[in-house]
Amino acid sequence: MLVQAHNNCMTNFSETLEQMDEGLRNMLLHPVPIEERQHLIPMIKALRKVHKFDKLYESYLDLPCRDLSDDPKDLADEVRDLFLIKNTSQLKYLVDYRRKLLKFYSFKRMLPSYFHLPPPKPHLPAILQGLNLATRQLFLCDPKNSMDFRYYINILRKHYMFRRIPSDYFKQKLRLPEKPENICINQKYKFLFSDKDIAKQFIAEIQKRFRFTIPLSKKYMDVNLTDKLELSQSVNKIS
Repeated sequence: MLVQAHNNCMTNFSETLEQMDEGLRNMLLHPVPIEERQHLIPMIKALRKVHKFDKLYESYLDLPCRDLSDDPKDLADEVRDLFLIKNTSQLKYLVDYRRKLLKFYSFKRMLPSYFHLPPPKPHLPAILQGLNLATRQLFLCDPKNSMDFRYYINILRKHYMFRRIPSDYFKQKLRLPEKPENICINQKYKFLFSDKDIAKQFIAEIQKRFRFTIPLSKKYMDVNLTDKLELSQSVNKIS
């Protein structure tokens, strides 16, 4: 009974837009006549909530009927400058380009002739021996900081596509031994030392081969390598 009551409340569909209820027109999500194909189904669903009809009258439609040309040079002036798509960075605008084309043409998918993209880059090899001559000489590498690391990434991206770089591309540093007597370096040091200049020399030598954090263990040195004052043991001496 509820369905029947609902059907009785629904009105017949006006054949022309001039006869369309102004209040209903203002409530619709999109203007009429319908100009964009992606609005067609949502508008039909909305209109069927208040009208009974099998299909929309022609007066409600202003959709493009021209087929999309094989040659982008034949496009309307408003969209001709969008093509050819020659750069992969343009692909993020593809949905917008398609929407603009649909205002003038009827099509399901954009034609291959609208694209002139470079061939895809090869995947980054899993081993260094697979690198091309332009990049092979740079690896193994030992980035000094994040900027240096970014430099190597940018070079690789010019030649390959990848999400991560294999660890084999970088020089692997050892963890600094817990005991100073187990460290093997060229210069001999007498631990524990407290001279700041010797400490800096020691750090400069080990940073190429070992991973560590500052300050080093007291087993290695008792030196303040920063410009900050040592914290006094007495609260009364803290200023």
